[in-house]
Amino acid sequence: MAVLSKMKRIAQPLVKRKLSPIGKRVETYTHYFINESVDKKTIFYESRDGKSLTDSPLAICLYILKKDVEKQYTHIWSIQSSEEMSYFMNRFKEYDNVLFVERNSDEYLKWLTKAEVLINNATFQSFVTIKEEQTYINTWHGTPLKTMGFDIPGNPSGARNVVRNFFMADVLLSPNAHTTNMFLDSFRLRNNYQGVILEGGYPRMDATFSHDHDHLIRLLHERGVNLDLSKKLLLYTPTCKSGEVSYTEQEIRQMISETTILRDQFGETYNILIKVHPFIYDKAKKEKALSAYLIPDGIDTNELLSLVDVLVTDYSSIFFDFLVTDKPIIFYCWDDDLYSHERGKYFDYDELPGPVAFNLDGLINIMNHLEKRIEDTRWNYERFKRLYVSYDDGNATQRYVDYLLFNQPLSEKIKEIRQNPDKQKLLIYPGGLRKNGITTSFLNLLSTIDYEKYAVTCLLGNPTIQDQIESIQRIPKEVSLLFNFGEPSYTMGESYQDLYYRMRGVNPKKKEKFPLHIYQRNIKRLLGKNKFDVSIDFSGYSLHWTKNILAVDSAMKVCYLHSDMLADMNREVNGKKIHYINVKGIISVYDFYDKLVSVSSVIRDINKQNLSSYADESKFVYAENLLNIPHILATEPEQVSTHSKSTQRLFREAYLNNPSEPLVIFDTRPDSQYANNTTRVLSKAELTVLGRFVYQEESYVKISQGDRYIGWIKERYVTLLADSIQSEHILYKLSKLQGGEHHKLYTHPLGLSDSKIICSLNHFDRLYVLVTKKVITHTGTSYELSNGKEPLGWVSPSAIREMSSVAMFQRQLTKKWLNTLFSTVNRKRLDDLTSLSRQYPINELAQLTNVTKVYEQPDSAAQTTQLDIGTSVILQSKNSQTGWVKVKLENGLSYFIKEAELSVRVSHDPFILLKEPQCFPAIVQTSEVVIYASLDDVLTHKGLLSRVPKEVRVIQRAQTNQSNTFYQIQLKNKQVWIRKDHVTYDLSKGVMNNEGTFFEYPNTVNEPTFVTVGRLSQEKNQALLIESFKLYYETYKKGHLYLIGDGPERENLMNQIKQYHLEKVITMMGQLNQPYLFMTHCDVFVLTSSYEGQSIVLLEALTLKMNVVSTDIPACRQVLGNGKYGMLAKQNDAEGVFNAMEATLMKKKRFKSFNPSHYNKKAMLAFYNILNKESE
Repeated sequence: MAVLSKMKRIAQPLVKRKLSPIGKRVETYTHYFINESVDKKTIFYESRDGKSLTDSPLAICLYILKKDVEKQYTHIWSIQSSEEMSYFMNRFKEYDNVLFVERNSDEYLKWLTKAEVLINNATFQSFVTIKEEQTYINTWHGTPLKTMGFDIPGNPSGARNVVRNFFMADVLLSPNAHTTNMFLDSFRLRNNYQGVILEGGYPRMDATFSHDHDHLIRLLHERGVNLDLSKKLLLYTPTCKSGEVSYTEQEIRQMISETTILRDQFGETYNILIKVHPFIYDKAKKEKALSAYLIPDGIDTNELLSLVDVLVTDYSSIFFDFLVTDKPIIFYCWDDDLYSHERGKYFDYDELPGPVAFNLDGLINIMNHLEKRIEDTRWNYERFKRLYVSYDDGNATQRYVDYLLFNQPLSEKIKEIRQNPDKQKLLIYPGGLRKNGITTSFLNLLSTIDYEKYAVTCLLGNPTIQDQIESIQRIPKEVSLLFNFGEPSYTMGESYQDLYYRMRGVNPKKKEKFPLHIYQRNIKRLLGKNKFDVSIDFSGYSLHWTKNILAVDSAMKVCYLHSDMLADMNREVNGKKIHYINVKGIISVYDFYDKLVSVSSVIRDINKQNLSSYADESKFVYAENLLNIPHILATEPEQVSTHSKSTQRLFREAYLNNPSEPLVIFDTRPDSQYANNTTRVLSKAELTVLGRFVYQEESYVKISQGDRYIGWIKERYVTLLADSIQSEHILYKLSKLQGGEHHKLYTHPLGLSDSKIICSLNHFDRLYVLVTKKVITHTGTSYELSNGKEPLGWVSPSAIREMSSVAMFQRQLTKKWLNTLFSTVNRKRLDDLTSLSRQYPINELAQLTNVTKVYEQPDSAAQTTQLDIGTSVILQSKNSQTGWVKVKLENGLSYFIKEAELSVRVSHDPFILLKEPQCFPAIVQTSEVVIYASLDDVLTHKGLLSRVPKEVRVIQRAQTNQSNTFYQIQLKNKQVWIRKDHVTYDLSKGVMNNEGTFFEYPNTVNEPTFVTVGRLSQEKNQALLIESFKLYYETYKKGHLYLIGDGPERENLMNQIKQYHLEKVITMMGQLNQPYLFMTHCDVFVLTSSYEGQSIVLLEALTLKMNVVSTDIPACRQVLGNGKYGMLAKQNDAEGVFNAMEATLMKKKRFKSFNPSHYNKKAMLAFYNILNKESE
C-alpha cells in the first residue's frame, strides 16, 4: 500500500500537467511567463471573460485608437469566439494594430505575459500573475446595489479571486465614493492595498452622453431589432438570479408574457426592448417571440442607454449609469423576496431613485401615472446623482488615459486614494483555522494588535467547513483576507522539485539548492506586487505553507513554534508519526527565518536545545499567547435563534382548490413593510408556485399564472403537484464532497415525491466519490453519487466541492486508480456512507394485511413473534442490500420484517414519526401562539390562539411525517404543544453547542462540578481526567464532569465512559463557540495534557477567576507560576490528579489572583519587540 501511495504522489504532477486542461494551461502560461519579455506599448483587454467587446475596456481602447494616430500602441483583445463575437469584431476591421486572441489559447497565454498594460473589467483567472514591468488596470463593472465581497453572507472564500485581482491591480478605477468604499471595506483593501484607487467617474459612461446614435441604430437593425423612431424607447433589464435550468426557462417565459402585456398597453408610445443577463442570453435568443425585441449581448450597454427614454430594472447596477440622462427609472422587483435574504442590498426600496413595483399590476400603474410617480421620487433621484455620478460628464476616459498612459498631470476631477504607507505591514498565515489552540491564539492576537500602527493581511487556505468559516468571520474587519487557491505557477519539472522538498525537506549541506524562486513566483500570483515588513507563519506545522511565507517579499520572516517541535515530529498516534513529514520539512528550513518564536520561555529553551543544529541559537525567541479578555469576560451569551425568516425557493405546478373563491393577494412577502394586498378571483385554476414562506403560523406561496407573476397567497388555497424529471444525463466524474450539516444525501433526485433524506454529509467532507448521473427537475439539479460499484444516493450541486471530468480513454486507468483511492484514503468513510445509503428511509404509516412474522434483529436466526392483521406499524427504513424492513409499533417497540413477507396498506394520513423526552428552559418568541392540547389535535390542526408565558420549560419533542416539529411545554396547570418555530433556547440558562444541542448550566449547590476544554486528542489526555474523576466519584458518590470540545478521541472517550458506567455523571458537550459562561458555572477547571506549548485555556480559566488543576508539565507549570495561581498534580497519573481535584475543592491551599491585563501587556510588548529587526 505504501508503494501505491508513493506511485500516486510521483504520478500526480505528470497527470495534472498532461491530462488536466487547467494543468496544461498553467504549464504553458508558466513557460511564457519565464521566457517572454514585456513588449512596450502593448495593451491587453478582457471584458466579461472575453465574451464581449464592451464596457470600460472598450471606452479606453476606442479613445486610444482615436488619439494614437501614429498607431504606436498595439491592442490585444481576449475573445470567446461565436457568430455574434465575429460580428462585433468588425468594428475594428480598419485597425491593423488591433489583434484578437482566443481565450485560453497559446496566443492568449503568451500575450498575458507580454503585454505592458492589462485592462480588465472583472477578473483574470487564478493562474495569471502580474510582472513588475506590467501595469494592471482593473475598471470593475458597476456601482454595487447588491452586497459585495465579504459583505455577502456565507463562505468568504467566494470572493477569493476577485480580492486577489484587486490586490494584484496597480490601478483600480472607481466611479464614486460608494464604489471606493466597496473596494476598501467590502473587499477589505483598506490599510493594505498598495496600488492606487482613482475615483473620477467611469470610462464606459462616456458613451451614455453620446448623441451619435446612427451607428447603434444600424447595428440593432442588422441584428434584427427594428426601432420605430417616432416612439420612445423603454428598456427592461432584468438580472439573473438562479443558475437552475427550470428557473431560467420560467424567467424567460415570464419576460415574454409580461413584455407582451406591456407592449399591448404601451406599444403605441414605446418601443419595448429587453436586455437580459449574459448568463441566459443564449437561451433567450432561441425564443422567436423575443427575437425582434432582444438586445444582442455584444451591444455595449452604455451606448444603448444613450437611446433609452425609460429604464425598467430590478437590481441591475446599470441604473446608476442611467442617472446621467435624467430620464425615468422604474424598479420592478417582483422576485426580490426570493433572493434578497441570500445576498442583501446596500439600499432599501424607499431610498431608490425611482418608483418600485412588486408585480406587473404595480408596474402598469406606475407607467399610467409616470410623471407623478417620477416626481414623487425626484429628491431620491437628485441625491443619487450627487452621490454616484457627480464625476461623469462624458470625458472620464480622457482624464484617466491621459494620466495613466500619456503622462499628463492628474486632473482635479480625479481623486487619488492611497493607503497609509507609514504603517508596518504584516502578512500572517494562521493555519487551517479549525477550532483549536493555535486558532484561538491567532484570533486573540488579531483582537489585541494596534491597527493604528500595523496593517495586517492574512493569507488563508480554502475554508470548507463551518469551523473554518466561523473563525474567519471572527477576524477583525481591519484585516485584509487573501487566499491560497488555484494551480501553483510551476512547470512540471518544478512540480517535481516541490514534491521532492515536501517529502524530504532541505539538506542542511545543500540549502542553496532550495528552489525559492519558484515559490516567489507563485506567491506573487497570490499576493501581487505587494511588499511587507514582516511575514509570519503563525501555524508552524507545514513546509507546504512555510515555503510560501519564505517566498514573500518581506524584510523579516518569522515562524511560530507552538510546542516542543522535535517531540511533535516523533509523536505517534495509533502507531503512526502523523506530523513527521510536515514537521521534518519545516524544521529543515528554520535557518531561512529571522526569528523562531516559541510561545513560552520554557518551550523556547527546549526548542533551542533540540534544534540548534538547524538554526542559529540567536533566532530562538519567545512571545506568549495573548488573551481576548473582553471576549472571555463577556456576560451576554451569543444569541442563537432557531427561527428563520428566509424564503424557500420552490418551483412547482399547482392548482387552486376553489377557483371561484376570492383570494387576498400580497404583491410582495406578507411580512414586508412595503407589502400591499388586493382581493380578487384569479382567471383559472392552474398556476405555478415559485416560493414558500411561513408567517404568523400561516404558510404562503408565491405564484404566477400564465407566465405572469401574481403575488403571495395562503398555501391552503392550493394543491401542489408532484415534481417530475425534465432531463437526465449520464456522467462519469471524479468528485469531492462538501461537508456540512446542511448538505444531505437523498434517496431520489430533489423535488420528487419519493425523495427522502438518507443522512447529513457533515462527516464526509472531502470524501472522494463518483458522479454518475445528472438529473434536472423543476426543483433543481441533482447528481447521483456512486462508490464505483453501486449507487449511494443523490445530492444538490452545492454538496459537491469539485468535479473533474474523466475522458473515455482514461476511464480504465481511473477505475484502477479509484480502487486504490477508495481502499486507502476513503475506505472507512466511504464504507460508512455506503452503509448509510443502504438504509432507505420510508417513514410511512401502514396496517398489516396478513399475519406477519417479525424478528427482533435483521437475522433469520433471531427471535420472532407474530403480528395480527390490521396491526398499525410505522415503516421506518429498508436495507436495500439485505431486504430487511425496520418497523415500529404504537408501543414504541421496533422489529424487522423480510421485505418478501411484508404486505401492508399504506395510510396517507399524517402521523407522529418521532416522540422523545426533552428538558430545557426556553423562550417563547411571541406573546400569542397556537397551542394544541394533544398530538391528535396537532395532526388534525385543532389549535387555539392563546397567550403563554415568555419563559417556559420544554419537556417533549414530536415530529410528524411531514417534517413538522412541535414542542410540549409545561405551563402552570397543564401541558400543551406548540410549533418549534415559536421557541428558542433560553440562553440565560444554558449554552448551545455547534451541533445545536442545548446544555443547561449545572447546579453546583447540589454537587461539585469539574470542567475541561480542549481538542479531544491523545496529547490533551482527557482519558486521564476520566480516570481521575472515576476515583473522585467512587470516593464521594457525587460530582459531575463536563468535557467541552471535539476531536479524534471522541469515540474512545465515550467508550471509556460507558465502560465505567459514568454516562449520567460525565457529559460530552461537543464544540462550543463561547465556552466561558459555562466554565464559570463550574467549580473546578481541570487540564490533564501530556504536553503543551502554552495552554491558552489554562490562561482563560485563570482570567475567569476559576479554581484550576493541571498536570505538572513544563508549560503548565510556567502558566500557573509554579503553583502560585493554581494546583499542580504531584504526580501525573489518575491518583495524582484526583488528589489535586480533591484538595482544590477542599480549599487546602490559597492561590494568588491572576492579572490578565498585566499579562496581556507583557505578551503584546514581546510580540512588538519581535517585529523589530534589531530585537533579540
